[in-house]
Amino acid sequence: MYESEDDNPAFVEGHLDTVCNIAIQILEQKAFCQQYPDQDGAEEAPEDQAEYDSVLISSAGYLVAALVNALGTDIAQAFEKFFLLIAKYYLSATPEAEVLSNAAFAAGLLIESSDIDLSQQHLHLLGALQPLFVLAPDAPAGKLNARDNAAGAIGRTIIRNTAAIPLGQVLPVFIDALPLKNDYLENRPVFRR
Repeated sequence: MYESEDDNPAFVEGHLDTVCNIAIQILEQKAFCQQYPDQDGAEEAPEDQAEYDSVLISSAGYLVAALVNALGTDIAQAFEKFFLLIAKYYLSATPEAEVLSNAAFAAGLLIESSDIDLSQQHLHLLGALQPLFVLAPDAPAGKLNARDNAAGAIGRTIIRNTAAIPLGQVLPVFIDALPLKNDYLENRPVFRR
């Protein structure tokens, strides 16, 4: 146990820039461990490399969410960069449900935990989340989990600033996603008032 364990921001004190830069490198897919010098640029990454990248990117999303929870407004300067890097995974052609799920979760936590008025980003977030709600009836568990995390992100966004959300368009999609199918922890932001 660390002496400063109860002082969340103290845990990264003196290392915040390094930790943020590592997360940014991973989310930009520029970290050393994401480079494959033996691979031709036209070749697709082997399946195991793609899986490792997915886990690494998901972990970076969790790291960003943890930093926001621990630091609050102290991470405000880096927030916009993190938000844009995480949001790009929604627009990715990559069908990695786990990455999309974690991106939805992290974006929702960023909106919820920020002391900055992010109303101008809400419509971008809603647009990025929308594809996660379009599922076939026999969708695999990973896609159901992504939809549950997207519903949690929308719940957090609505709670944060209801006036910045086009509720007439958002609520029908949000309500159709209920009840949650896989990630029951997202019931907290979905049903919070």
